Formats: sequence, C-alpha cells, structure tokens
Amino acid sequence: MRNLILVVLSFFIINIFTPCVFPDAVDLVKLKKEEEKRRKKIQKSKYKLTNYNLASIEVPEKNYGFVQFTGEVETLDQEEKQVENSTVQKKDPQKEMKYWRDLKNKLEKQIAELNKKVEADQLILNQLVTDHISMNLPLQKIDLKNQIDKFTAEHNKNKLKLESLQNQLSDLPEKARKAGVPPGWVR
Repeated sequence: MRNLILVVLSFFIINIFTPCVFPDAVDLVKLKKEEEKRRKKIQKSKYKLTNYNLASIEVPEKNYGFVQFTGEVETLDQEEKQVENSTVQKKDPQKEMKYWRDLKNKLEKQIAELNKKVEADQLILNQLVTDHISMNLPLQKIDLKNQIDKFTAEHNKNKLKLESLQNQLSDLPEKARKAGVPPGWVR
C-alpha cells in the first residue's frame, strides 16, 4: 500500500514539474485552436477542379505544394464545353475501360489455355518416362529418350511462357495505375 501511494505521488509530482523542466514543449490544444482559426480565415477556392481540367487550371501567383497547375483559367461553362468536345474527339484506347478489361480477359484466357496444355504435356511426359524405364530394347529406348528430350524442352518452354503471362497479369494493375486508369477497370 505504501508503494502504491509513493508511485501515485511521484506521478503527480512529475506531471506538475514537467512544464518547468521542458518549457519548449508543444501545447497541442493551443496548436489545434490556432489551426482551426487559420482554416476559418482561408478563402474557399473559386475554381472547381475535376479530372478533365486538372492539368489546365493555373492560378496566378499561388503555389499549391507539390502540385503545380499550368494552362488557362476556365469558367465552369467553358469546362463543360471542353468535356463535351473531348468526348466527341478521338479517344486514346488506353483510357477506356473496355481496353483494360479486354486485355485482362485475354491474359486470363491465354493463361488458362496454356495451363491446360502444360498439365496435359506433363501427363504425356510422365507416360514417356514410364515407357522408357520399362523398355528392354536398346534402340527403342534411345528413340524414347530422344522423344523425352524434345518433349521436355517444349514443356519447359511452355512453362516459361505461362510464368511470363502470369507475371504480366500480376503487373497489369500497376501498369494501369501508371497509365492513370481507375483501379476498378482491371479488377
């Protein structure tokens, strides 16, 4: 009981004298109030930023951190006209959802077909190895060994191609992200 009282007393003493020992300590409550006042003083933006005008808006003599806007300042009416005109103009196929979905479906289809082929080839290769082991005639054994070597080379080539396609499929979301495509298009 005595130890508990000492611990509690020492805790209160430390808390009372900590501001005296560390006068440069940051008062978070005061900092929060100052930040709220600062945010109330900030004027709201006169410009509406969208995906269509993000690269074309320029606000004179203002810097927004790491984002730098360039181009002409447009009103909302001009922006809507620009959006309508851009939809009429020829679109980049990489900026369409159909392109990315088709690309993903094509890769998945190729992977499925090649996976079936690799599995079937493995069964045939196993059968050839079994025949080679059970064969007693030397000339036929040599012929089977040559067939196994050729088939193994083709089988390994298909396995490498399958691995490459699987890597392409796994890298597709990153490739789409770099192209500025929403992530839902490749899911």
